[in-house]
Amino acid sequence: MCEARSRLGLLTGAIALVLGAGALWAQDSPVRPRLAAEADTNDWQAYFDYGVEQLQRVPGRADAAFYWAGRLDPWRSEPFYGRWVTYWMRHDGDWADYLAENPRILRKPEVRRADSLLLAALVRNPLTSRRLEALVYHSVPGEWGHDLATEGYLAYAAGRYGDAVKVWGRLVLQDSVRNVWWRYDRALAFAAMQQFDSARVEITRLTAQVDTASTKIVLVYQSRELLHYAIGLLEIVHGDHAAARSALGYALVENLAFAPAHAALGELAAMDNDHAAAAQELAQAVELDSANVWYRFRYGAELVRAGRSLEALVELRRAIELEPFYAEPYFVLGRALEGVPDTSGAVGAFLEYLRRSPRRMEDQRTTARQRILALGGRIPS
Repeated sequence: MCEARSRLGLLTGAIALVLGAGALWAQDSPVRPRLAAEADTNDWQAYFDYGVEQLQRVPGRADAAFYWAGRLDPWRSEPFYGRWVTYWMRHDGDWADYLAENPRILRKPEVRRADSLLLAALVRNPLTSRRLEALVYHSVPGEWGHDLATEGYLAYAAGRYGDAVKVWGRLVLQDSVRNVWWRYDRALAFAAMQQFDSARVEITRLTAQVDTASTKIVLVYQSRELLHYAIGLLEIVHGDHAAARSALGYALVENLAFAPAHAALGELAAMDNDHAAAAQELAQAVELDSANVWYRFRYGAELVRAGRSLEALVELRRAIELEPFYAEPYFVLGRALEGVPDTSGAVGAFLEYLRRSPRRMEDQRTTARQRILALGGRIPS
């Protein structure tokens, strides 16, 4: 396993920025897999877990399961990452050349489309678990290497995150310039242990070095915005909103059109109960990525909170049009319609939410039932 692997998590994904959101689902919808009778078919997690089960057996079935998981909750990172892994399970003959950054492989349209899925996962969660990649390595003929990089990854894939941190730390100590990107892998392992402060330190050190490095270290310039974005999200977890805004601001310095940073700034404003500012940032995210269901939904939600229910209706209905299987916009649409007011419309929206929402969302499902009854509606038995 070569050192290029750790860089590609960020770098090849950045290449895919030029593809745009439309490439992510540029295919006919696969048949929705049949799950076990007890499974909640409204829950993205049920389809994702089924996809993981099928990944080695029937990769095509796994891809379909990940596809539907992503439709049920478009802001989860795992389904997009799962589809990227599935692509490489089906094209493992190119895997070694991909890791070696062979231009012939990287230029393939299908590889670029696959990398757009990886980028989609990373903008949702820059530290999403990367353990499934071990299945691709196992599918390639040959033996594992005996270098520190491989030793660390085997520990990570086995869930021995503390060991992975130690081994990759030795790599960084050996050559802090050449091996700087192993700090990202250390951050992944720290995040898996929920040691987010340590993950933040690693990403911050990596970013500081990348920002002053030559292009020999940073193969794709756009990766810097993703690093600053990752720091911003980790600062939110840390509770330092000022530091988070600063990091997200640096991401926008790198690329003013980086919609995820605008969306994250909107979420920060919402946390601070500044719903007008939240709506403004989310409006910018929607303008930059108009096909993103999550941005539309969150923009509509903040418009409702800012007392702009009529405007919210447009955004929430557009979110539902873009992804009718996603339950959350229906609930907020019900709230917006109550504010108009449109009683029958609100009842209908809450009923649609109940039809589509997973069982684990019981508190919000209870609220939806209460609103239906309060508005004079009936809940089908």
